[in-house]
Order: sequence, then C-alpha cells, then structure tokens
Amino acid sequence: MLESGLLQENIDSTIRKVLQSGPQGPSGKLTGAASRILQKAQGFYKSCMNETDIAEIGHTPLYKELQDLFTTVFPVQHGSLISLFPDAAPPSAELLNATNRERLTSAMAHLYRSSALTILSFWVNPDERNPEVQQLWVLRDNPAIPDRVFLEEAPILAKYRKAIEETYTLVFGQSEGGAKFASDVIALETMIANFSRAAAGGDAATTSQHVSPTDLNKLYPSLDWPVLLQKMLQGTNVTHDDNRALHSLTPSHLEGLDKLFRETPAATLQKYFAWMMIFSRRSLLPIEYREPIDRILRELEGVVNPDITPDRWQTCVDSTSANLASIIGHFYVAQMFSAATKDQVQTIVSGIRDAYRSDFQELGWLDKTTRANAITKLDAMIELIGYSTMDPNVGSAKDLDAYYAAVKITTESGGDYYDNMAQAKAHVIRSMLTQLGQPPNRDQMGMDPQYVNAYYNPFLNHFAVLAGIVQPPKFTPNAPEYLNFAALGMVAGHEIGHGFDNSGRRYDATGKLFDWWTNATATEFESRTKCFIDQYANFTVTGPDGKILHTNGVQTLGENIADNGGSRISFMAWAKRFTTDRLSQKYNNKLLPGVRLSHLSREQLFFISFGQSWCRLRTPTFLANQIRDDEHSPSHARVNGVMQNSREFARAFRCRRNSFMNPVNKCEIW
Repeated sequence: MLESGLLQENIDSTIRKVLQSGPQGPSGKLTGAASRILQKAQGFYKSCMNETDIAEIGHTPLYKELQDLFTTVFPVQHGSLISLFPDAAPPSAELLNATNRERLTSAMAHLYRSSALTILSFWVNPDERNPEVQQLWVLRDNPAIPDRVFLEEAPILAKYRKAIEETYTLVFGQSEGGAKFASDVIALETMIANFSRAAAGGDAATTSQHVSPTDLNKLYPSLDWPVLLQKMLQGTNVTHDDNRALHSLTPSHLEGLDKLFRETPAATLQKYFAWMMIFSRRSLLPIEYREPIDRILRELEGVVNPDITPDRWQTCVDSTSANLASIIGHFYVAQMFSAATKDQVQTIVSGIRDAYRSDFQELGWLDKTTRANAITKLDAMIELIGYSTMDPNVGSAKDLDAYYAAVKITTESGGDYYDNMAQAKAHVIRSMLTQLGQPPNRDQMGMDPQYVNAYYNPFLNHFAVLAGIVQPPKFTPNAPEYLNFAALGMVAGHEIGHGFDNSGRRYDATGKLFDWWTNATATEFESRTKCFIDQYANFTVTGPDGKILHTNGVQTLGENIADNGGSRISFMAWAKRFTTDRLSQKYNNKLLPGVRLSHLSREQLFFISFGQSWCRLRTPTFLANQIRDDEHSPSHARVNGVMQNSREFARAFRCRRNSFMNPVNKCEIW
C-alpha cells in the first residue's frame, strides 16, 4: 500500500530540516553515535546539493566506469572507446562464444555489484518451500522505462530515442554514432519488453522454479551461472554451493534472455550495457545529463508539468532517504513518532486482529478445517509498528553507527557525490547478500519508517505499519476512534487481508507455499473472487486522449479483496469497542462539533473518514498508466467499490435499495 502526495511532502520537509539544521528538540547538540550518523547523512546530502562541484567534475567518473566496462570487463574486437560502437561491424564474428560468455558473465556481475540496471536482478528472500532459510531469487531488473512504451507508445519512444542521442553526445563528446547507438539500444530493450510481457502473469505456484546454478548452466547456457554468483558474492564472506537451488519467478523470461544473449552481437550488448550504466548514473551528473531522461520519466508518471525540474533539495532529500535509509528513519522517528502514538496504533491493530478472528469464526462459507487453518495463520502473523527494532534497530543511534561503519561518506564541503553514492549503494547490496543462507528474521521490518506505506510479506507472515503513514488524515492523535479506525484501521486490516487474498492465501502460517484449503472452500473462494472482478471492471477513467479505460478486475483483484476486507473488518473492530462504551467514558467516540458536522452520526463520520483518506487528484496520464500497470484500483474505485459492498454504509446513509451505492448484489470474502 504505497502513498505519496502531501503526506510524503510533510515527511520530506521534516527530513530536510534535519539534514540542513539538525534535529529539533530540547536535547541540545548531539554527541557520540548520534552525532556520527547525523554527520554521515548531512555529508551525503551536502554533496548532492553541491551542484557547483558536480558540474565541475562533470561526467569524468562515469567515463572511467565505462572505460573499465569496455576495456576490462566486456571488451569486444575494436580498439578505442568510441570505436566500440561501430556502425558496421561483422555481426557473425561477434555472436556469443566461449570468450564472450565469460565476459558477458563478468559484465552482468559487474553491473549488479555497481548498482546499475542489468536485465536481471538478484534478491535474498526466504525459500518458499522452506522459509526458515533464505535463498537467492533471480528476478527481472526494472526496465529503464516501462515496457509499454516500447510496445505501444510511439510518441514517447521517439522522445526517448532523442534523449539517448543527446546523452550520448554529452558523454562521448560527439554526435556521430549516436543515432545507431540509440537504435541498437532501443531494439534490444524492445526485445526484452516483448518476451517479458509474454512471461508475465500467473502466480508463484505456476511460474516459480527452484534450480541450481549447475542446472541453470544446462537450461540457459549463455551465462556461466556458478561464476556469476561467485563474482557477485566477492567480498561478502558468503559462498554459494553450485548445487544449492536458486528461485526464479519467471522461467520463460530466462529462456527469452538466453536466446537474446546467444543471438545478439557482442558489440550491441556492449552498447546496451553502456546505456544501462549511463542511465543508472545520470542522477549523479550535471543537470544537462539528467534532464533529457528525467523529463520523459516525469511525463510518464503523469506529472502536471513535466517540463519543471523539481527543487534540488527535494531530489537530495529523496536520495539521502533512499541510500542512508535507516539513519534518516532514525531521525524522523525521533521527531515525529512518539511512544504514545505507537500505543494508540497498537490499540487499533489489536482491535483489527480480534475482529478478523471473530470474522473467521462466523463466516458460513469456511469449513471447519480451513477456518482453523486461517485462525492459525492469523495468530502466527507478526505485527511491526512504526520502525524496525532489529537488523538494524532504527531507534538506536549506536546500532546504526555500527551498521553503517563501513560506509565512508565524505563529510567536508566539496564531498564527491559520485563516490558517496557508490559507498552507500555497495553497503545496501553487501548487507543483503550477507543474509544468504541465514534464517530470516521475521521481526525485521523490510521498509524504512520515513515512507507513507504499509505492507504484508507472505514469506515471513508479517505485516508492518510504517511511522510515515501515521499522520493525518490516516491518523490523528487523540481524535475520535471512529476517524482513526476508519482510516488507519483500514490500512492495518488491508495488510492483514493480503495474507488471505488470492495470492497470500497460498502461503501458510510459516510462510511456506502450501495449500491449506480444502477443495470445497478453495472453490467457493474462487467463485467469490469473480464478483469482485466483474464489479471493478465497471469503474472507468478517462485517458489523456479522451478514451474511456476500464479497471482491470483481474489485475487489481488482490488489492480489492484487501480493501474490502480491511474496511469491513475495521468497522467491526470500531463498532465492537463503541457498543461497550457508548458514553465515551473509556474510549473517545464523541461527536464532532460545529454546524457542518454535528448532525453527522459516528457511523457516517467513519465512512467519510475512510473516503477522505483516499482522496486524490490525478492527471489523465497518471490514471491511464495506473489502469495499465498498477495492481491498485484508481482511488474513486477504491472508495466507491468498497462502499457499494458495505451494508453498514448503506444503512448509515440510508441509500436507496439497488441504487449505484447500494446494489443488491454485493461482493464479500472477508
């Protein structure tokens, strides 16, 4: 459940003050570990803000990285840097051979370790067959721009082509060869988009495979998989048995990639690797290197005016927050997330859990076996509120000082942003890879607290409510409970609900991929999902070209199940507390004052609070992209779809039977 907009802007403003002036409060000047981690974050931020030095350094460090890539890691037959991009190279002589295979393997490892985009991405996650052990997952890396641009959006693709040519001229000091460079890169990206789209879809039970590096060599021989892992893990004190299984979500994607590697000239692959390095490093370069691509990305995101470059402080807050995440989280929590607030959130979460348990016990369509298994999973589910207290403990400056000890940030004026970023990125990858083969820590939060978000992890069977989402309108300290249960309670209910949606229901209480449903209840569940699929397909948005686009009920199914269950359960949880204390002697459920509010009932205010928490103003481009790419329904569908299924809403507002907001046929699972 990702949020943005004004709520994230509030957080970023707080972080900016910390980075520019230090934490605000009565404690005085920081000392010891707290001072050291603050100095590290401020040094990183200042190096990002110092655009004078960034302009003076120019693209020199990038050029050195490209030289290393072309002359040492992945050289081809030609000599100088520019001649590595020939317009007319003999393609048959450059197809994959034993030497190129070795170099290709080295290039993939090199790009991954240097945090450049590299077609494949590697993550450490629990083994879904045995979640007590963490294994390496082979996934597709994020594309530079969305696949749909290569396949469906010619006008944007033309702008992307021009941006590549402009950037090529800046990096290599000449325009000659730029058009061919851009054409070859886009042709390769289009091939990747095509076979990736064909490989997309399905669930873990039908698309995952567990296969060793030795067997990967037999299945997809264009890469030397054991050597790839060995090079990736250098410097981590972690080794990988060639016979230990990896997890791959998309076998057909690897088949397509293997074919691409075998049939693409090495010189063309080299161009692609060059562009991935340039694209990944552009944020570290002067503005003229960044803007050609960044403007396109803003347009794709549906920004109101993509020609306007964001304020530099915003960019640098985002960068510092992402790359020294736990340090920034530490200071945000200290400023904005009190122990009293955490206690109030805990009360809401406990009420939601109790309501889910009651719901499971009462639902008539669950049989005895499945009901017991659902309750077992719910009871085993771990809740994490606010921030992580383990690996590292975000609340402890001492713990963070040790965790980031290896990250050497230039703190004095004139610090090198390029080098500082390399230090931070290397730490992120190193910290993740060292977990390989270790038991997972179910109490470790997988996100940092300075983001407006919450999540559920099926492999760990835990959910988290981050400190960043605990702010108005989702949560207001000491506000009437019906307001906070409606907004933040729904968030908690939504995340718990993901453990029992069309994907999460396939994992048991331990996080293992295991079918704990009887055939009868599984069939009934699938039947009930069809109601949601049909309902949400009726919600539409208008795209930038004026075309009406329908929400994809299949694509958004999991989120819609979680939304509906989360809202219904949060109302149950609030109503249970209210009925035991109608005079608000223990719990604050007093009506709101004022002429415009005093006539509204608690139930009506509950649903208004729910709706307000999803209030959004989006551009047509954003909405069209959301319909195509996002697993979340548009915000008006998230509100109205849930309310159409709510008998309590219809009762509170006396909606006419079979009206738009009170249809006779309602969808319900939880």
